[in-house]
Amino acid sequence: MPFDRAVWLAPLAFAVHIGEEAPGFTRWVNGRITGEYEQGDFVRINTAGMAMTLGATWFVARRPSRPLVFAYFVAVVSQQAANTAFHAGATVAHRAYSPGLVSSIALYLPLWRALAQRAQGDGLRGPPAGVPPLTGVGRFVYPSR
Repeated sequence: MPFDRAVWLAPLAFAVHIGEEAPGFTRWVNGRITGEYEQGDFVRINTAGMAMTLGATWFVARRPSRPLVFAYFVAVVSQQAANTAFHAGATVAHRAYSPGLVSSIALYLPLWRALAQRAQGDGLRGPPAGVPPLTGVGRFVYPSR
């Protein structure tokens, strides 16, 4: 599957992740981090995140190029990887399952790698001109094969 089609798995993975978080994330946050996080906050944050993910996915799927794919990895795919680190770290730190952990591990990390491989296969992988390929950003955005 070419990158411009595979990239549509990102919003799907995000939707599944929201579905895992929705029943208990607000309660989990309020019981462990703050008592001020409301369901409305959860809805607003995830609505904005889904809108950004859908918009960025539509844009990069229409006109895939090295600069746009790089920006997509920085803005969307890397955020999903960071979300995995949050849920894993929170689960360890609080010794309690953080709602969202399973989908972030099962979907985001394999998706990150698969999209990098698809971008590679389509000649879209690698930072655009002016971004050194071995910088921290370049290594994080494009995991090794």
